[in-house]
Amino acid sequence: MEDGTPVNDFDSSISRRYTINVLAGLQRAPRATLGPLNVATEIDRFLDQHLDVLDNIGDRGLLLFVLANDAREHDSLRHTLLTAAATPEALRRADLQELCWLLIGLVRQAELQSDDEAAKAATAVFTLIEREYMNRDTLLPYHSLSRVRRRFVSFGGITYFLMALSEYTRLTGDAYAETLFREATRVILEFQGARGEWAWFYDADRAQIIDWYAIYTVHQAAMAPLFLLPAVDANIAGASEAIKRGYQWIFGGNELGTTMIRTDPFLTFRSIHRRGPLTRGRRYARGVASLIPTVAGRRAPCRLLTVNPECRSYEIGWLIYSWADRSDFSEFRNLEVADASSTTGVT
Repeated sequence: MEDGTPVNDFDSSISRRYTINVLAGLQRAPRATLGPLNVATEIDRFLDQHLDVLDNIGDRGLLLFVLANDAREHDSLRHTLLTAAATPEALRRADLQELCWLLIGLVRQAELQSDDEAAKAATAVFTLIEREYMNRDTLLPYHSLSRVRRRFVSFGGITYFLMALSEYTRLTGDAYAETLFREATRVILEFQGARGEWAWFYDADRAQIIDWYAIYTVHQAAMAPLFLLPAVDANIAGASEAIKRGYQWIFGGNELGTTMIRTDPFLTFRSIHRRGPLTRGRRYARGVASLIPTVAGRRAPCRLLTVNPECRSYEIGWLIYSWADRSDFSEFRNLEVADASSTTGVT
């Protein structure tokens, strides 16, 4: 936003990934709301223009997820991912998000296309995640197998980890996977902040928040529901309340008492973050510094916080995906949430 007006100036190497996110959301949107947009045609265009240069295993997994949801077969993409799933040394080079996207793609392929090979591949990926990408004591996932970054995991990674556990449980009915989903979800629920906020960065080994900021709107309203809505359906205690508290943060119940969503035109503001450059290196440096006990999880005073007015396409994509086929939480779906700033003690 510039002077209250939306400005489209996005240019990123991950725009293909964002497009897949958006397609996943649009698939769930009611036909009447799409107007002249034909999602199937847009998927065809994406395949024609970008599949050959889409080399990330996670992006390909998410694309398989989209295609399976559209009842499509794509032999070359399927073959590539089945081969990858059978190559542990290749999988171990992937990070948590990439493996989880691969897993949900294989699960949907197995489920919607009755694909036994995809089901076996999904089990192989699940087993790797469970054995090597998770701390069995804390039930928090690892970001990767890198010695430097391994234990430091973002809320986004945690979200996809829990989403993947839920998807795999639905496919297989595996009792251990179901227990893992339920117990890991309960662990994460304990981390939600007093205002409903989800911290950005965690230490999987110490089960500790190491940096609260940035707090992302997409985590509050779109990505947390990727696992919390299945948790509600599974009757996990506290999941429904966590969803409500999460979206109340958007409607003024946050540190700054500001609304993080606009309706005309519709967009969400990206985050509340510390003032200063938004560089990943600075944030990871704070994570390393948090290994000092007096530093870990320290909150910033409001005077050092500000709003990032960006809105990225994948954020809207996951928002649509999470909510388009739900009939509950009508106050949020209808954007009728009251301004929460006056009831949450924001100063």
